Amino acid sequence: MGWYIEISGTVTGLSEKAWLFIQDKVENRFETVEWTPENGGTLEVDTYGKWDMLNDKDFLKMLAFSLSEGGWGEFTLSDDDGKSCVFIGAPTKDDPYGKVVVDFVREVWPENPFRKGRLFAFTLEERNGEQEYSYDHLVRAGSIEEAIQKAEDYASRFYGVEGDDEDGGYYFFGGCLFVKVRDVREMNESDWCLEMYRKCSID
Repeated sequence: MGWYIEISGTVTGLSEKAWLFIQDKVENRFETVEWTPENGGTLEVDTYGKWDMLNDKDFLKMLAFSLSEGGWGEFTLSDDDGKSCVFIGAPTKDDPYGKVVVDFVREVWPENPFRKGRLFAFTLEERNGEQEYSYDHLVRAGSIEEAIQKAEDYASRFYGVEGDDEDGGYYFFGGCLFVKVRDVREMNESDWCLEMYRKCSID
């Protein structure tokens, strides 16, 4: 456990009102602190020098308790031996004071269990010789920018190999196949089901 020489983290779901309430406490612990209104309020923090965050559960609980429903946070902690991570989650009915999970597995970054993200839909177009196809997909992400990046990453390896990035899409196997991402948009599950019902139904 001990002391860590570098800590960086991201917290989302921290409203401006909550941020103003805890601002002094956060700024006293980190060298670099930036709050922006994106994603219901996003806090980015960094610090260097010795700091025993893993034993500072009260501070982590305060952060978690300050989050709106669905909010989450994750921190990377580095020392000479490697990295650990700390996750926090917003209060729930079962845990009204927020959640804190500490993971000591070195060099392994498990998925944040509290980071559910928003739902985005996108369409993948495929051109295969004279034939054209389209596929509808869903992805969870914290922002439209992250959703676009995930969609592009998926398209770039659509055939199990890395495609050539050209013409706003990806060519495979010497240009025989081409795929492109289009129409990335935020979506909820009920609208997605209705959209697929209308698209797939036969009169």
